Amino acid sequence: MARRPTAQERQIAALLQQFQPQVRKAFIDAMRTAATAVDRAALIRALEARDISLAMEILRMNQQALFPMGEAVRAAYLQGGASVAASLPVAIRGQFGFGGNPRAVEAVQRIVGQAIEGVTAESLEATRGYITQAVADGVPPRRMALEITGRSGRSGAPRTGGIMGLNSNQTDAVIRARAELLTGDFAAYKRREGRVGGRNRSLDRLITRAQKEGRPLTAAEVDAMVDAYKSRLLNLRGEMIARTETLNALRAGQHDGFATLIDSGAVTADRLTVTWQATADARTRDAHTALGGTTIRFGELFQSPAGGLLAHPGDTAHGAGPADLVACRCAAVYRILTPQQLAERAAQ
Repeated sequence: MARRPTAQERQIAALLQQFQPQVRKAFIDAMRTAATAVDRAALIRALEARDISLAMEILRMNQQALFPMGEAVRAAYLQGGASVAASLPVAIRGQFGFGGNPRAVEAVQRIVGQAIEGVTAESLEATRGYITQAVADGVPPRRMALEITGRSGRSGAPRTGGIMGLNSNQTDAVIRARAELLTGDFAAYKRREGRVGGRNRSLDRLITRAQKEGRPLTAAEVDAMVDAYKSRLLNLRGEMIARTETLNALRAGQHDGFATLIDSGAVTADRLTVTWQATADARTRDAHTALGGTTIRFGELFQSPAGGLLAHPGDTAHGAGPADLVACRCAAVYRILTPQQLAERAAQ
């Protein structure tokens, strides 16, 4: 029988549903803004000179483009902290406040900085890998620039259909998708496209028409299909980033909310416990399934079998690596012990 989520878990899940779409939209908008801001003529000149370092400098994102994403992550963190009030006994609820203290200011700067740095680094790494491979394959510089930044829409509209914002695996998938369409390996392409959330039936008709007419796809048809595939990958990337960064911010805010309660003197640290609640399904990593149900005192750290030390699931402040952080959906449940419960615990 499945475990019923606690009130704290339900509250964080509700906040995730509220803030995840905001972070996703901010990420996608930022990638399109960054692509539109690229000096394409300068990029083409750098690619013609095979100056990859200069090309990467031209493609480096202006941090201001990511400001809305940072603000959305910041809002999630603050709401995670504010959510603590609902789980407090009425007697101390009035003593709780969150958001303006030095702990919250420092934490939110770190969390937002890590989110933006991670997005920027992954995008640049993927783009560098694409350029390196494209230069080796003899792809014309103008084609490379178009593949990276996408195409301009109507006047004033941002560019779309570029690889900016994708990770390395997704960029490699784009390269393979184009090759499959150009060589007529449509079955492989359809399987690939189906893995990113369903097929685009309107573009499928281009393949059907070409097969019926006994001809290869035209360059324009291939471009249309690959651009649509890149856009869907960017949406998928946005979903992944939004869920990870939003959930991490909410969980960090929740943890720091209880830390703020201790700072206020309303509760002592020895009265507060943290229990790791693993997501009970086949996608949960074995290390976190093993941690499920483990309880520590607030201020202690969970020792993950995967190697990380964490104050709570998704904790990025104590050096835990991807093996503990990527796509983690676990939760922390906090409990304030009564003096009697504390005495009983000490006697055990």
